Amino acid sequence: MNAVLTYRERMRTMGVTSPPEIGPAAFRRIVGSSVADVGCGSGVFGFMLRSAWYLTGAWIDEGIAKPDRLIGVDFSPVAIANVKRHAIYDDPRLADATRLPLSDGEVDTALSMENIEHLFPAEIPGALAELCRVSRRRVVVTTPAPWRVIHHPWVRVELASIDTANAPMARTEFLVRSGQVHKSVLFPHQMRAAGFEFRTFMRSPMITADSIIYWADVDAIRLDRLGEVLGTSVSAYPEHDSRPHWDEAYRELLASTLDIPLSRRQPIRTTLAEVGRALKVAVRPHT
Repeated sequence: MNAVLTYRERMRTMGVTSPPEIGPAAFRRIVGSSVADVGCGSGVFGFMLRSAWYLTGAWIDEGIAKPDRLIGVDFSPVAIANVKRHAIYDDPRLADATRLPLSDGEVDTALSMENIEHLFPAEIPGALAELCRVSRRRVVVTTPAPWRVIHHPWVRVELASIDTANAPMARTEFLVRSGQVHKSVLFPHQMRAAGFEFRTFMRSPMITADSIIYWADVDAIRLDRLGEVLGTSVSAYPEHDSRPHWDEAYRELLASTLDIPLSRRQPIRTTLAEVGRALKVAVRPHT
């Protein structure tokens, strides 16, 4: 089994597991005592929140000693069963990111980490609107940088593996594996236009484990300014389809991701003062 299929198998048995190093940087933007972790996957970030709450802005800036309520939401029954078994969240819920089973303003911070890129482009505005609806104060989103959202070598390896599979792909396997495919891309300029902030280094977006961390207070968000969301030309998962094999549908989805128009890293335009600050940080002695 190749590395990509090994990853997909792990997702099938426990839910999405994203790079944990994104957690501390994103947690710094959390405010208030209640958090909805939308697209919680295997619960890694929920566990980190529970055990390292001191990394959050709520602790650092507001003096909130512990969370009153952590809600985990995911569309995968396997993921929700996993987080329930380990009691990671106070309130785990099985739901789609575009239809959250939470009331208006139910939490202080709506958190969506490494989830939005798995949705189809047409679903993104609705998913972001749901994050805004359920949050009283802030929305925090992490998603791969535009030049890193599609790992072309991995996709090509998995495309080749379809033809060497031992058995035809069943619909359940298709749904699990295609659910992990990155289908959409958000650009820093459009997130900024919609009211989100992000850290920069030498005027380029700061990258943490291939991703950019965006945050905004709910009152500052203007999703009507987001613009077109780019992504796969496949618009949705097939429904009510009686086909016995799903290899072709999966091949079509994977191939379409190779055609997503992605930006390359923008040239770094900086000043001598910024270079000086960067060098000062680089040579600062450890204490």
